[in-house]
Amino acid sequence: MQRLSDGRDLVSLGQVGPNLHVLSEDRLLWKRLCQYHFSERQIRKRLILSDKGQLDWKKMYFKLVRCYPRKEQYGDTLQLCKHCHILSWKGTDHPCTANNPESCSVSLSPQDFINLFKF
Repeated sequence: MQRLSDGRDLVSLGQVGPNLHVLSEDRLLWKRLCQYHFSERQIRKRLILSDKGQLDWKKMYFKLVRCYPRKEQYGDTLQLCKHCHILSWKGTDHPCTANNPESCSVSLSPQDFINLFKF
């Protein structure tokens, strides 16, 4: 369950059966999800306590999602060389003529990639 990066997926998995529901309500699981996607400052601004006086990490996660963008994650990253304008996968070489090609590359999110084709 710790591999899931979206709280909605965690909630859906918890609806499969009673055992998975108990596991999907784990406070530590929701705490880690909050800490992965949001900064400590963002979390401190949106503290929610449960009836027992403990931090309600699940409610905080969904509150934080409404207030801040989640951290984007991708299996592999496209790089754009600012010097020669070539796209390549991160960690692969491209035939750049710059003295220091590593310093010329910037990571592209999927939306940045799509934006390259907008006129």
